[in-house]
Amino acid sequence: MTPDHEQLIANTLQLAHARAVEWLGSMAIPLGKNPPTYTAEMMWNSPLGRDLVAIANYVEGYPPPQEGIPALLNRTARSLFGHTLSPQGFRRPKDFHKQPLGQLFYAAFARFIPKEQLMRTHEVQKLFGVKRQTVYDWAEDDILIPYYIDGTMMFVRSQVEQFHARWLRKKQHRQQRGGVTQRS
Repeated sequence: MTPDHEQLIANTLQLAHARAVEWLGSMAIPLGKNPPTYTAEMMWNSPLGRDLVAIANYVEGYPPPQEGIPALLNRTARSLFGHTLSPQGFRRPKDFHKQPLGQLFYAAFARFIPKEQLMRTHEVQKLFGVKRQTVYDWAEDDILIPYYIDGTMMFVRSQVEQFHARWLRKKQHRQQRGGVTQRS
């Protein structure tokens, strides 16, 4: 593993541990009279530590883990950015793709998904017939999930096509009911 990835994982594990300690404290969950010191070794051997190592190894050219990269990335994102009140959801921090951990995540994604299965912003804009800002708004609201490949916002074609089909059905339904159809 490269020293940069090793340091990135160490920093991420420290931050995740601090968040967990803060959350446990705010919930007044007793940790015992003499809780053990949480060591760096324990953090690296935690499920999150093992997942981060597997992502870094995959980016560095090692084979993917048996469970697959999407499941690994989703579980790791849920661990780090999960919604407290939702058992499955998470929200990436603003400009996550510009942060070292975000770059690691998106490098794993870029290695996993073939480029022909991705769409650029202008392709999505053209498909829907909307303004570029609408596509950015959908990305910001996680209506369409953006992936940043080499710094370029991209979307998974199959996800865009699924959303497009739902969007067209809603648009047709509004037309049948005499509602407003022009939204961009």
